[in-house]
Amino acid sequence: MITHNRYRELADHARGIAPFLAFSAVLVLSFVLMLALPSPTSAATWSPEMQVNVEDMTDDINPMIVCDSSGTAWVFWMGIDPLQGDFEIYYSRWTGDGWTPEERVHEDNVQKDAWLEACIGKDGIPWVVWERGRGGTSPDWDVLITHWSGGGWAPVETLYAGRGWGGEGQE
Repeated sequence: MITHNRYRELADHARGIAPFLAFSAVLVLSFVLMLALPSPTSAATWSPEMQVNVEDMTDDINPMIVCDSSGTAWVFWMGIDPLQGDFEIYYSRWTGDGWTPEERVHEDNVQKDAWLEACIGKDGIPWVVWERGRGGTSPDWDVLITHWSGGGWAPVETLYAGRGWGGEGQE
């Protein structure tokens, strides 16, 4: 039973035919990622909510949904790694019948990966940018980026290396 929802995201289908709606909702004690699709016969009727992620006792928030040039919907979100307790950036994509199992867009690590943005580039593929805390006692956050390369995610690149509160960043 959904008791609360927030972090809503609406994305138009790549061909402008049908939107997708993604949102985080509280089921029992944690946020889970849900998605609804419009009915193929009536845009006024939506499918029942479908859970995208694995239900565990950790929160999954801040969903972003995009549709690539082939019409495939991709959902990205911040989730807490249940083993390490840090935020990670996860994704799943629509197969036409269901959602692929959730996976990270980056390597496993113990730093906080948070505050993502996702888009479809001119190349028609998903690109994801996010912030990563340096960890330990460092107040620094870096800005990272990756994109889908056909069979997986390209190596993560650093767009900006933070230098603490109010730092100048890369020169």
